[in-house]
Amino acid sequence: MSDAFLKNPLSLFDIKGKTAIITGASGAFGALAAKTLAGAGANVVLAASRADELRKVAAECEKLGGKAEVIALRPNSEENCDKIVRAAVDKFGRIDILVSPRASIKCRKSSIRRLRIFSMSWTPTSISHG
Repeated sequence: MSDAFLKNPLSLFDIKGKTAIITGASGAFGALAAKTLAGAGANVVLAASRADELRKVAAECEKLGGKAEVIALRPNSEENCDKIVRAAVDKFGRIDILVSPRASIKCRKSSIRRLRIFSMSWTPTSISHG
């Protein structure tokens, strides 16, 4: 492994052009995560069941400079998870980040779980990286 990143360690945190799936994106934590990532230049795929709320979050993300895709599905089945992943790849060609504000995703065998990407989930008292 090259040590080139040591000359510019902040480059490890550059997410411009990366693609993030945010589940629960119509809720407070998910919307905040989406807007933060979009403001940093990421493409965001917003997934939740409330399409009207997702469209509002998407508009805010785009005002902050990000590109947004709305998927009105909850990740509560393997089928839905696969559809969310497919929509992200179809729109942006890649997935780099997964943010799941819920403590767990029910899609244990889904495309989301099979991906080897940075993921973050949190509860009000903890943050974990997977």
